[in-house]
Amino acid sequence: MVGLWVLLVGAAHAVPLIDRDLEDAGFSHVRAELGGFIQPRFRWSPDDPDANLNGQVGFNVQRARLSQSVELTGAPIGASSHWKFSVREGLSIELSPEPVLQDAFINVGIGTEFQITAGQFKAPVHRAILAGDQNNLFPDRNQITTWVPEREIGVMLHGWWGERVIEWQVAAFDGEGKNRVGNVNKKMMYAGRVAFSPLGSPGTNYEILKDWRPAGQERFRPTFTVGYSFFQNTTGTVGTQQASLGHNVEFFFHYRPLTVMSEVFYRTSDFEAVEVADDHQLGGYVQAGMFLAGVPWAKDHIALMGRFEQGDPFIPNGADVPPTGPTDPNQGSRRESVGLGIYANEPLFRFVQDLRLVVSYTFRQELEGFNLKNDELNVSSSLSF
Repeated sequence: MVGLWVLLVGAAHAVPLIDRDLEDAGFSHVRAELGGFIQPRFRWSPDDPDANLNGQVGFNVQRARLSQSVELTGAPIGASSHWKFSVREGLSIELSPEPVLQDAFINVGIGTEFQITAGQFKAPVHRAILAGDQNNLFPDRNQITTWVPEREIGVMLHGWWGERVIEWQVAAFDGEGKNRVGNVNKKMMYAGRVAFSPLGSPGTNYEILKDWRPAGQERFRPTFTVGYSFFQNTTGTVGTQQASLGHNVEFFFHYRPLTVMSEVFYRTSDFEAVEVADDHQLGGYVQAGMFLAGVPWAKDHIALMGRFEQGDPFIPNGADVPPTGPTDPNQGSRRESVGLGIYANEPLFRFVQDLRLVVSYTFRQELEGFNLKNDELNVSSSLSF
């Protein structure tokens, strides 16, 4: 169930405030946790006078998040100790640059295979979003995360079998985004995901791992995951509605020092207004993080990382709609990022991401005839608790 909390809320590795068995109560065990993470960083990018683009240089607190959860677990159902009824609530708040509710949900389950979640939480569409901000490989996510739904308000059926050999989620949301008071257009957004890990998996929580082994086993072994997710949503009012259908394919591989992750996303949009050209999006990335195997101390604490991504957020169907200028966000682009991560790791922390410093540089290239000086240097630290 701890893995479920990380998946839904993106919480840090929370500190248990209460973790004890109950007596003379309907539930046999209670666990309350408090967690969060802080991510200060330095960012630099050059000025581009020709494009009237101001660069940036300075410090900021990219994220400062608090989260809490309470889980009540019942006595075993029937003869098997695996089948236990559980109830969990989760709450998280982003504090930078101002307080904003991130997650607020209730989860009810029988074992791990059959769960239902209601409230505000992440839509099960894109693996990099499900991994959580504090567990990303680079300080910034890939550009596809701005194209897909993130946190939504609704209900989700989900679960996993075995050592997460199969994970599944099916959900219905208002489709209006987070912190909304109602469904404006009275249409639902639907989303779903299935992931298959034949050798077992630690779940979708991480973009880099130091080691992984199945629970209760001493031998490290490789793991890989292939998955598919989708969403369908209609936004806007009658006469100006936009129907979108997105497909996402994911791949994940990890063994000892190396972690590789890749996704490809494709979305079509159909506009109700005939004078508006329908369009589609296409993009993908591949990234890798590798600890310095064979080098004393560094093999447990220093990792090299790289990412290549390319995509076009606006491809008109049967029409020629050129970009309006070098800063047009709808033009296709390519990004190549390299970096180095320093991780506290064990014995100070349980997971490599809990305390780290990441230095990265991103080379950006616009692909539709404009040259823009917008490369970026990031120095980011983060602490999860």
